[in-house]
Amino acid sequence: MREAQQDLRIATSVLPHFVGDGKPHTFYETNFSLTGSLFEPNNALNACFNNLAELMQPVAQHTVSTVRLDDVEEIDDIDFIKIDVQGAELMIFQNAQRLLATTLAIQTEVLFIKHYKDQPLFADVDIELRSQGFQFHTFEGFGTRAFKPLVKGNNINTGFRQFIWSDAIYVRDWMKLKAMSTEKLNKYAVLAHDLFHSNDLCHFVLAVLGSREGTDVASRYLDFIGAKPQLVI
Repeated sequence: MREAQQDLRIATSVLPHFVGDGKPHTFYETNFSLTGSLFEPNNALNACFNNLAELMQPVAQHTVSTVRLDDVEEIDDIDFIKIDVQGAELMIFQNAQRLLATTLAIQTEVLFIKHYKDQPLFADVDIELRSQGFQFHTFEGFGTRAFKPLVKGNNINTGFRQFIWSDAIYVRDWMKLKAMSTEKLNKYAVLAHDLFHSNDLCHFVLAVLGSREGTDVASRYLDFIGAKPQLVI
């Protein structure tokens, strides 16, 4: 059993970089470590909501050197990116075109209102990722807050109707699957099934893979998940 557990260990590398556009920037340290950012908190807006400005009070500013993701020598291929850097996501994507060209999926935080001054919003990120060959797939939850002074359900972290942030999931354009390598198609299917629980997308990818290899992998996948195609008239 001990040997089996060791086999499941995943190698992890932590690199000491501020990822960005390769230029110096100011890092705005806040009273809550998760809200520090390369963008200044927009607390005139955040103060309109419960428990936002309270978690984004500036305490210090630091000049930092950033590195482009494309210039990180230790990275030569990416299958999946999960990113949450408080507003600098667009900057990173714009400076990672080499690596994003073969990336299969991205889970990125996006904002619908300006948490930080001059930060890009969901629409800006969406335009950039589509231009780099991705399709929007889904949202993974939504962050909300109520406008002060109302509190919903006695929970200051719950909102009514105003969406503030979410994680948006993008996948490699599924209209161009035939141009992808067999290895990447296999990985795409695994990500769709295991990570996103998108059975239909996984089957869609496997259908292309099965057609290429002359196998019934797509139909066997339907059996595996206990699904049958439905004819809608």
